[in-house]
Amino acid sequence: MNPPARRAFTLVELLVVVGIIAVLVAILLPALQRARDQAQLVACLSNIRQVGMVAIGMYANDHNGKVTPLVGIRSGFTGLGGYGIAKYSLGWQVRSDNYPPGNPYNAMFADLIQAYLDPSNTRDNPKFTREYSPVFYCAADWVGLDGTNWGGGRPGWWANNLFREFSWRMNYSVTPIESFDYTIGMGIPKFGRKVSVPNASEKVLLAESHYESVAGAAGGSVNADGVNGGGILRPTGAIRNTGFSPPRHRSGFVVCFFDGSARVISFAARDKFCDDYPNGNWAVAGWGPQWDLDRP
Repeated sequence: MNPPARRAFTLVELLVVVGIIAVLVAILLPALQRARDQAQLVACLSNIRQVGMVAIGMYANDHNGKVTPLVGIRSGFTGLGGYGIAKYSLGWQVRSDNYPPGNPYNAMFADLIQAYLDPSNTRDNPKFTREYSPVFYCAADWVGLDGTNWGGGRPGWWANNLFREFSWRMNYSVTPIESFDYTIGMGIPKFGRKVSVPNASEKVLLAESHYESVAGAAGGSVNADGVNGGGILRPTGAIRNTGFSPPRHRSGFVVCFFDGSARVISFAARDKFCDDYPNGNWAVAGWGPQWDLDRP
């Protein structure tokens, strides 16, 4: 007696199954993307807060209650051209290299904080990995962010071909340029900002940066006239290109305040923290009381 023939699936049945799977994937993928973005946001909040706590905590405890400055001096460091603070409308700037001759500043705020986070991996160490501690970086960085391969397949912004740019910038008001030294042609930073500032929970210490600097303020802080440079951005959802960066996160950007707290600022509520530019572009930068540490 022959066994009963096995019934095969028909083409229509297979197409129905494939269609159901496609619908389920279409439903699940956005949810998975939102979950991933939320996880990256949580990681970024933790990272920027850790950097902030060193700036207003460990460093300040060792320096009479003073916040980590934007630029400083460290023995053995080689300065980096173009990294510093500026007030371009008046021609004032200070760079973290020996330009002009006599400029003593050779370290950025990240260098000063890195000495607390990982003293075995600082920029004066011949074995420096070209990356600062992980807390200096956003978890949402992608490979090729700067359009180069100088990172060797590692995520992040490597366009200076020296090290991976840190993801956070410090508020200019921490170390503004106070005067101009005509003997060496350089702006002189005002050091000594104390940790205690009025309304500390609303005053920006660090903000998420988006690489292309506004008015040339790549190196750790700001662009023209004391605005905290965070890089020009295209509106949410814009394509990645060589001229502008899209936001890393779908829902906002991260900011660390002078009380040590960190928050996500939604794009809908970005007006207090951002400046608008032509064609719908904008920057994490501003002139308002959130950036001015001397205003209540």
